[in-house]
Amino acid sequence: MSHPSDGAAVDIRSLVARAWSDPAFKRRLVDDPVGTLAAAGIHVPSGVMISVHESSATHRHLVLPPPPDGVLTDQELDRVAGGVGALPPMIAYLL
Repeated sequence: MSHPSDGAAVDIRSLVARAWSDPAFKRRLVDDPVGTLAAAGIHVPSGVMISVHESSATHRHLVLPPPPDGVLTDQELDRVAGGVGALPPMIAYLL
């Protein structure tokens, strides 16, 4: 799937906003996330499954990414160390 550093983060934010305002779109996103993402121009590699979980005021989801394969690049190390990425806002949202 596209990585947030290449612009997908903006696309995901717009998809979330649309799901909040458009119940039919939200239903399609929940029922067929790969097809809905593809229709929005976000590539999901073959064999990758996407699950959509809706948080509520009392139930939040923390998604653990897979561990990295092999050696991390400097850019990946910066991202893991908090240099770039969506983790701090997500953690703030969880609290």
